[in-house]
Amino acid sequence: MRGPTLVPGVVLIEQNYRDQLTFVLKDPQTQKYYRFRPAEAEIIRTFDGSRTVEEIVQHLADRGRALSTATIEGFARTLSRLGLLERTLAERTEHQLERLRTERRQQRSLFRGEWLRMRWGFTGANVFFDRWMPAVRWCFTPAFVAGSLLLFLAYAWIIASQWSDFQAAVAATFAPAVFSWGTVGMLVATLLVLTLIHELGHGFACKHFGGEVHELGFMLLYFTPAFYCNVNDAWSFPALRSRLWVTLAGTWIELTVSALAAIVWFVVHPDTALSQWALAAMLIGGFMAIVTNGNPLLPLDGYFALSDYLEMPNLRHRASAHVTWWVRRHVLKLDLPEPDVAPNERRTLLLYGFAAMAYITGLAVLIGSKVIHWVAAMAGFAVAALVLLVVLATILPRMTAFWRGSLAALRAQVGGTRWRQGRRWLGITGGLTLLISAVLPWRLQTFGEFVVAPQRSAVLLAPDSGVVVAVYPTTGTSVSAGTPVLRLLDFGLVQASASQRRLGDSLGLEALVARARALPGIEAVRQAEAASAGANLARTNLRRDQGVVRAPFDGTVITTRPEELLGRQVAPGDTLLVIADLMGLEARISLRSAGASQIVPGGRVRLISAQAADHPVEGVVREVAPAGIGAAGGAVEVRMTLADDAPLRAGATGMARVEWGRSTLLGSLWWAVRSRIRNDLLL
Repeated sequence: MRGPTLVPGVVLIEQNYRDQLTFVLKDPQTQKYYRFRPAEAEIIRTFDGSRTVEEIVQHLADRGRALSTATIEGFARTLSRLGLLERTLAERTEHQLERLRTERRQQRSLFRGEWLRMRWGFTGANVFFDRWMPAVRWCFTPAFVAGSLLLFLAYAWIIASQWSDFQAAVAATFAPAVFSWGTVGMLVATLLVLTLIHELGHGFACKHFGGEVHELGFMLLYFTPAFYCNVNDAWSFPALRSRLWVTLAGTWIELTVSALAAIVWFVVHPDTALSQWALAAMLIGGFMAIVTNGNPLLPLDGYFALSDYLEMPNLRHRASAHVTWWVRRHVLKLDLPEPDVAPNERRTLLLYGFAAMAYITGLAVLIGSKVIHWVAAMAGFAVAALVLLVVLATILPRMTAFWRGSLAALRAQVGGTRWRQGRRWLGITGGLTLLISAVLPWRLQTFGEFVVAPQRSAVLLAPDSGVVVAVYPTTGTSVSAGTPVLRLLDFGLVQASASQRRLGDSLGLEALVARARALPGIEAVRQAEAASAGANLARTNLRRDQGVVRAPFDGTVITTRPEELLGRQVAPGDTLLVIADLMGLEARISLRSAGASQIVPGGRVRLISAQAADHPVEGVVREVAPAGIGAAGGAVEVRMTLADDAPLRAGATGMARVEWGRSTLLGSLWWAVRSRIRNDLLL
C-alpha cells in the first residue's frame, strides 16, 4: 500500500521568520505558498510515497517524535485539501472537473479582480524576464545603487532650488485653465511608461534573487491605467532583505527615471515638448510615487514593504477582520470570539486597520464627490447617477456583509423570541421616525459668500480730457450734493478760448471801421463773423467749465488718497472719485449652488463675518439680481439691507445662509442628497 505522496514540484524552503526557524512550502503549479513549523516540515519530508502511515509513525518515533497514526492521517488530509498531496483517480477526476468549471467562470469575465482593481494578465512573463535578465544585471551592482542615490540628491536639489520655477511650469502646463486632450494623453502615456518601468523593476529584482515571475499584465487601479507584476515568489526567499528589495525595486527605479527627467527639465528650454514630458515624469514618477507607492495605508508597495518588515502576511485583510471584530465586540456589544492573533499583533492590527479604514474612506469620499460633480457638470445628471451606482455597487456589498454578519451574531446571541420582539420594536420606531420626518417642517437653505457695500454709491468719471488741477476733499470727507470735489483743466480749451476771444475782438473792430467808412456790406459780414466767433467762444467756455466735477448726492469720499490725482492727465470716462452714502449699507450675497435660483424677496438671511463672529446678523432678502458681482462672483446675487446698528462695516466679508423654501425633514434630507450629486442652479 502506497503512503502519502507530495505532488511533483513542491519545494520546501527554510526561512527565518520572526526570529524563528520556519519552512515555506512552494507549490509552483498553483503558485501558492504555505508556512509550516519545523516539526510539520519534518513530517512533510516523509510524504515521499515510499512509506505507509504506520511506517512514517515508526520513522518519526525513531527520531524522537512520538506521534499517533490518527495525527499523521489528519495532517495528510489537511495537505490533501490544500492540493499538496497526490490524489486518487476519483479525486483527480473531480478536481479536474472543478478546475474546468473555474476556468469557464473566469472566461465569462472580462477581467479578474474587483471593480477598483480590474486586471488583465499576459502569459510567458517568466520567459520574458529570463531572456532580458542578463541585459539589466548591471542595475543590481553597488555602483548603480550609489549612482541612484546621487540622482535622488540631484532631484531633491533641483526641486528645492527651482521651486518657484517648478510651480510656474506646473501651473502653465497642467492647470485646469490650459488643460486639453493633448495634456491628458501626455499624462496617461507618461503614467503607463513609468508604471511599466516600475513593474519591470519588481520582476527583474525577483529574478535577480532567484525567484520566478508568474504574471505580468495591465490593470485599472481605481480606474487609473497601470501595469502590474506578480512577484509572489518573493515569499519563498530565505532572507528578509531579499524580499524587501523586491518590494522596493519598483519605486527605486521609478524614482531614478524621475531624477533623470528632473535633470532634463533643468537643462532644456522650458517651452519645448521635451521639457513638458520631463515635467510630467517628475510629477508622476516623483511626487505620485512617494505619495501613493510610499503610503503604507494603500495596498501598494509601501503596504507590502511594511507587511514584509513586520513579518505579518495579509496585514490588510487581517487588520480589517480584527477591526470588524472589535467594532462588533465593543460597539455593538456582541459576544464574539476574537480572531486568532498573537498577543503582540493585536495593537498593530487595530492601529493599522483603523488608520487604513479612515484614510481610504476619506480618500474615496473626496475623489468620488469630485468625480461625480465633474461628471454632472460635463455629462449631466444621468451619467453622474450611473457613476454613483457603480461606486455604490463596489462599497455596498462590503457594508452589507458586515451588517449581515453582525445581525446574525446578534440574533444567535439574544435568541429567537427576543430577536422577533426587537425587530418589531425596531420596525415601529423606524415607522414613527419616518412619519415624523415626513410631517416635521424644515427650512431649505443655500449658502454663499457676502460682502458689505453701501446701498448708494457713485463713480465720478472724467467728463472730458484734461489735467487734474484741484482735488478738494480727502478720504473720508463728507460732501453735500452739488459741492465741487475736483477740477480738470484742458490747456487746449484754454488756448482755444483765448484765440476765439481775440478773433471776436478783431472782427468787432473791423465792423466799427466799416461803419465809419460807410461800408454797410462789409460791416454786416464782419458782425456776422463776430457773432459766430462769440458762439464758438461760448461753447469752448462751457466745455472748459465742465471740468469742475461735483458731488451727485450727500455722501462720503471713499477713494483712497484722492490727492494723488493732482497733475494727472485723464481721458474722457476715466475714474476719478467714488462717493458713497455710508449711512445705508447692504450685504451683497453671491450664490452659485443648488437652490439659488429659487430665492425670492422676503426670504430669511443669516450673515456670519470674521469681524463679528459672535454676533450673527439676520434680515430678509430685499432684491435678487440675475448675475453676482460680489466677493465670490456667483451666478445669482442677493441683496439685504443692514440695520443702522449692525456690527458690520463697508468691506466686511463672510458666509451667508439664505432661506429659499420650506419642506419637511424628510424632504430636506432628500434635497441634501440631490444637491450633492447635482450641485447646480436649476436643480
